[in-house]
Amino acid sequence: MRRVDQKLPKQDDKLNKFLKNNIKHLETDKREVVGVFGITGAGKSSLINAIIEEQDLLPSGDISACTSVMIKVEANMRNPKYEAEIEFITKEEWKEELWTLFNFLGDNDDQEKDEDYQDSVETLSELYGEEWKNKSPENLMDKKYFREIPEFLSSKSKTLTSDTAKELSAELVKYTRSESKEEDAKDVKRWYWPLVKCVTFRVPKNDFLQHVTLVDLPGNGDRNKSRDSMWKRSAAGVRAQILERNEQAKIEVRAEFSKLKEVKKQFSEEDFKVFTVSSNEFLKKKRLDPDETEIPKLQEFLQELNECHSETFNYVSGAHGILSLIQGASSREGADIKTTVCKELEKKLSHELDKDREPVEETLTAFERCLSEGVEKSKSSCEKVLKNEGNSGPFNGVINAFSLGTEKLMMNKEYENVKLQLTFLKTEEEKMKTDLNKLIRERKKIVYSSLTTTIEEKMKPCYDRAKEIRGEGSLKNMRETIEKHIRRSKDVMFVQAKDAMMKQLRDLKSEILEKLESTMQESIELSLKTDGVSIPDVSVELEMVKKYYNELTGSPDDDALLW
Repeated sequence: MRRVDQKLPKQDDKLNKFLKNNIKHLETDKREVVGVFGITGAGKSSLINAIIEEQDLLPSGDISACTSVMIKVEANMRNPKYEAEIEFITKEEWKEELWTLFNFLGDNDDQEKDEDYQDSVETLSELYGEEWKNKSPENLMDKKYFREIPEFLSSKSKTLTSDTAKELSAELVKYTRSESKEEDAKDVKRWYWPLVKCVTFRVPKNDFLQHVTLVDLPGNGDRNKSRDSMWKRSAAGVRAQILERNEQAKIEVRAEFSKLKEVKKQFSEEDFKVFTVSSNEFLKKKRLDPDETEIPKLQEFLQELNECHSETFNYVSGAHGILSLIQGASSREGADIKTTVCKELEKKLSHELDKDREPVEETLTAFERCLSEGVEKSKSSCEKVLKNEGNSGPFNGVINAFSLGTEKLMMNKEYENVKLQLTFLKTEEEKMKTDLNKLIRERKKIVYSSLTTTIEEKMKPCYDRAKEIRGEGSLKNMRETIEKHIRRSKDVMFVQAKDAMMKQLRDLKSEILEKLESTMQESIELSLKTDGVSIPDVSVELEMVKKYYNELTGSPDDDALLW
């Protein structure tokens, strides 16, 4: 597809822009992201090494934490090498960081005991040695300090390649950790980890990482404050004492989990799985009794993620559609047929949109009725509980039922000359449905949480007044303040919450219908109303991709059908 992109003419007309954008969209690697997080020194890097069975890939240590930057691990789909792509922070960000570090150095009277002071000294010494002393932040931005990493100065990423994981890890030591007693760190004069935002490892021939990216975050409580805050923003950790028996440890962890109300909003108890693992033992023995470590169960989980992932099919299907459009556009045959099919499809599109509006509107009406009933109940029982829930399943049903009937048209021999264009429309329709269903999933959580969000906003002034109350009888006065506010505002507060939720639902409805119409209308026009005067011939590429597509779908090719 990259070669096809290079074949396309340079002119900036609508068809070429569309083709180039869609080919670029194919290159976007959509992967499942699995975060590994926990306290400093918990063994996150060792766990990843064990899961992917690469003992020497990520830096790990028995005593102190080694990871100082965020690390991603994924499969290398481009070549059989071990690769690491280093992404740096910007020069502007480092300049601001220098000012912050120097402020900590200058504002502390009790410097020996102050953690921020010690962190600042160590960070500057790692990168500049002793040269930072008696220098200003401006002096420390001089290019001479970054000769080994010109990519940092030019805001580019740096890529390292090696034949083995061990060799690559040794090359990367200066970019990933703040201290090391290992042999591969003895000659390091400058440590560049303070300038690194992220390192992406790409591992060849690894089944667990084909469609999965593992993310190893610096531990909570890490010595570098900016990385520590990044961890805290990314996840909330559960710390549990690992007891002698694995099952007892699981009971303890689940008990801790049940206490974390904020975390439980994101995960149900049914979804919360506990595994007890021993990374070092697994890497040493490979074959252990299941009671010793449950790393094989984690590997099975990653394998399931890979197997259910449809990215390969999505890529091939998308490429099949694009190539069909290019080859169809390069043909000048069947102008009259194009006009006929175009009119038929536009009529079908209008009919499908009209058909979809009615059930969506019915869903919204039913939803609003349920919410209105909830408002009345909430007014009378607001001191007890507020709980309104709903289901937007019909939205998905409408999208999945939408169809231009391209498959039926493709079976009509009269339309043989536009079969390629119809193939493109079929793939665009499926891609659009996938995108819209994803949109609904993402928006649903926001819509459902809008009820409590609105109530929280309306209650905030009351809570702010209550928390200012001091002195004797303050608890009673706080309670009376809150109760008074509720009685005064409950008649409008719940109605406003309902209205806010309904507005988001109606906005979602409008967005869905607009995307259905605009996407398919544009696709019809591009495929049947546009002639590619200088569009290249891609018949060879189309046949190749068509073969892959038939293999993935289990469909026979044209020759097999004739036979």
